[in-house]
Amino acid sequence: MRISVIGNVGLDVVVSHVDSLAPPGTEKLVENATIRVGGSAGNTSMKLAALGVEHELHASLGDDATAAAVRVLLEDGGVDCSRLITTPGAPTAVTVATQSPRRDRSFLTAEGHLAFYDRACVPDDALDADFVLLTGYFTTPALHGDPTEDMLRRVRAHGGRTCFDPGSDPEGWQPATVATLHSLLPLVDVFLPNAQELSVLGGSDDPRTAATALHERSGGRVVAKLGPEGCLVAGPGPVVACRARPVPNPDTTGAGDAFNAGLLYGLVHRMPWPQAARTATDVATDAVARHRRAAERE
Repeated sequence: MRISVIGNVGLDVVVSHVDSLAPPGTEKLVENATIRVGGSAGNTSMKLAALGVEHELHASLGDDATAAAVRVLLEDGGVDCSRLITTPGAPTAVTVATQSPRRDRSFLTAEGHLAFYDRACVPDDALDADFVLLTGYFTTPALHGDPTEDMLRRVRAHGGRTCFDPGSDPEGWQPATVATLHSLLPLVDVFLPNAQELSVLGGSDDPRTAATALHERSGGRVVAKLGPEGCLVAGPGPVVACRARPVPNPDTTGAGDAFNAGLLYGLVHRMPWPQAARTATDVATDAVARHRRAAERE
């Protein structure tokens, strides 16, 4: 089966054990900082390659040394970079992620080249695949609304299955944004929100209630990523729940993207939904544990 991953790629700088930032005008020493492939599409592609899943990465990079470094990291991870395009004169997007066992992650992102990634950057043949994952919606502003709707419709027209992971809204989920995403859901076969996105879009703090509401709105599967609680799959039939194995002091940056890769692995291997959800949860758990061990070695 053919898979297309479409969305954002950049560079991540992940700084661990940051309970709080240094006061203005001061410096704070940290235990560890790592440089990785960033962006939801980039992270998903890296994990798909690690799982041995053939796929196409359709994305862009800037026109600078950072882009060259990201290409090397992708190629070292086994990713085919032949479909990456260069945005002339633009800096590559960079995200600084700070994390700590005592709080959820925080991100600072310079959008760089992602501001210019629009519908014209996505070749039509990318939408002919059996599975198409659109991810990083909120970091690619030129794809908001109509361009994403057009891509989803084209995938459906070719008989493909659409997967959509919007990510978190940096502008705080304005009503118009929620309405736009709700309007896209009937075109989505597999919707992949995290816990916060699920709550906002599903209108409830109870994951089962919210996931069921989104399924009823979309008609597709809603696969909610719930961090240490694992995942929920709402669709036709009973809700499927998978608990995650506990990982002490997990490095969770990119965990949701690893989950998406694991789910695609399950779907292309025609696993039943409970098995695909279990596989995705295990892949994400392994990723957060592996990142933590790598950080400790460094």
